[in-house]
Amino acid sequence: MKIHLLTRYFLLFGVLSLLPVKAQEANVTILYSFNNAAGNPGYEPRAGLVEGTNGNFYGVTYQGGTNGFGTIFEMTPSGAVTEAYDFDRTTGADPQAPLIVGNDGNFYGIALGGEYGLGTAFQFTSAGAISNFCSFLPPAGDSPAGPLIQGQDGNFYGVTEDSATFGYYGTAYQLQLNGTITTLCSFNATDGSEPEGGLVQGPDGALYGTTSTGGTTNDNGANGYGTIFKVTTNGMFQSMWSFNETNGSNPHSQLVFGPDGNLYGTTYGGGTNSYEGSGPGTIFRISPSGNFTSLVSLNDAQGGNIVAGLLLANDGNFYGVTSSGGADHDGTIFRVTTNGTFTTLYSFTNADTAWGTLIQGTDGNIYGTTESGGTYGYGTVFVMKLAAPVPAPVILSTVETNETFALTWSAVSNDTYQVQYSTNLLSTNWTNLNAPVTATNATASGADNVTTAAQRFYRVLLLQ
Repeated sequence: MKIHLLTRYFLLFGVLSLLPVKAQEANVTILYSFNNAAGNPGYEPRAGLVEGTNGNFYGVTYQGGTNGFGTIFEMTPSGAVTEAYDFDRTTGADPQAPLIVGNDGNFYGIALGGEYGLGTAFQFTSAGAISNFCSFLPPAGDSPAGPLIQGQDGNFYGVTEDSATFGYYGTAYQLQLNGTITTLCSFNATDGSEPEGGLVQGPDGALYGTTSTGGTTNDNGANGYGTIFKVTTNGMFQSMWSFNETNGSNPHSQLVFGPDGNLYGTTYGGGTNSYEGSGPGTIFRISPSGNFTSLVSLNDAQGGNIVAGLLLANDGNFYGVTSSGGADHDGTIFRVTTNGTFTTLYSFTNADTAWGTLIQGTDGNIYGTTESGGTYGYGTVFVMKLAAPVPAPVILSTVETNETFALTWSAVSNDTYQVQYSTNLLSTNWTNLNAPVTATNATASGADNVTTAAQRFYRVLLLQ
């Protein structure tokens, strides 16, 4: 009689069946379409959203409103949008950076305009009150860009695109709520110039960011392809990386820390698919010590020209948007893992150019904006719902009868499974047993004739 080591088989199956899990699928719904009619709550949202403490979402529009300088709007989770504030140039104009929620529950943001017309930082309450606590002025910097962040010390930190000690290359700054602004670093062409993506603070307390041009690689005219930098809250600066087009060029977005402690980001151009100085861009990883890896070089089918940063969702994956490419050449929504596995989830239509970074709501759904497209062509707010992961198969029963070994596992109707076997646990080669099995209910079964087999080990794969 042949011995099939059933006890060891059970253990092997229980472990291996947990490995393959079917990828989540996306369901995208337009919640609101902006228009430019009189009395509208603004249009052309170029920044992402933030969720307030009341469960509603808040964002900014680049144009529109009663005064024509953009607005702050409020949206319920069901998509009802109301205008929360009209900018009037003195309080701000043409906002392009998302709001943040401060430690005090109020909203904070930046815009152009202000007292000197060179930019402003403001506080906004959910009751609709706005107060400007800084108007930017050279040489401290002008044209603030990217979102503010509130640091571990309670102060705010950000970047400006223009003005600095060395010329119009931009700055990184610290800003107190009383309006006191301190320049942490002034960029020069070699260290980088024109930072647009804002900053992110690491567990080490240091601030990390990108510049859209500059660096040590100057093949792009004399401007460079951009850099990644680190600066401490007391002004110690380090240039960590210079892009060279092949590994990316012109990053516009904020970096984000991944679950592995590394930083992840996107570039607008470059990559191995770049052609004559123009490319669809890249997704990259860099460690806090400066170890750089180019994870994805985009192609047009995947989407390209990323302006937004990445969202680290609660499933451990990153989600983002491209402003071009995809099935209809109007941009895409994508998912990417920490090892660079890239999946296009959705292709926009009707020129739905997406610039703003996605957010995940407390309901688990992912929300974003497009600055164009929609019913009226002036932008949208959308929600993407992710289907729950399909559970891995679990062994339910095994029966050996007359040299036939049958096994039954848990399944999902209409999903397809492949039984595999190996005669050696140390081998990495597994052989498919019969054809794939498509489940018709909550279980599926397979059988093997083991007449000539001294021993076999089995596993079940959930096919993607």
